[in-house]
Amino acid sequence: MSIMQCELVEVILAKGLEETTSEVIRFERLNTINLDSLSSLSCFYSGSDTLLLSSLIRVIIWECPNMKIFSQGVIDAKFFLGIQVSLDPNEDLFFYQDLNTTVKGMFQRQVKTLFESIHYYFNYGMNAMFFTINFI
Repeated sequence: MSIMQCELVEVILAKGLEETTSEVIRFERLNTINLDSLSSLSCFYSGSDTLLLSSLIRVIIWECPNMKIFSQGVIDAKFFLGIQVSLDPNEDLFFYQDLNTTVKGMFQRQVKTLFESIHYYFNYGMNAMFFTINFI
């Protein structure tokens, strides 16, 4: 499954507020999910039902800066190996306990990196503009 370049998409699979029964949502043959350039995406599934992703191996997440969690509910993905965070399929997968924890960890790492970049710029970047190197 690939969803790409949809700036306004906030959720891939939404559960309506009027639905109160608990269900299992099955994607039994889905082995890869590719989420690419979805700047407003906050999660894959907004409901709290169980997602059965029995064949899911990898999720590719690229340029989805607002994705904080994969799903509010339980995720059953026994074969999940990790998240690919670049377009290079040979790069190592990012994995941290399970799919939800991995997405949360990725988001936190992204926020930390952004904070460190801003901190570096304000502490060193302004001074670096006035720094010159003299070659002898």
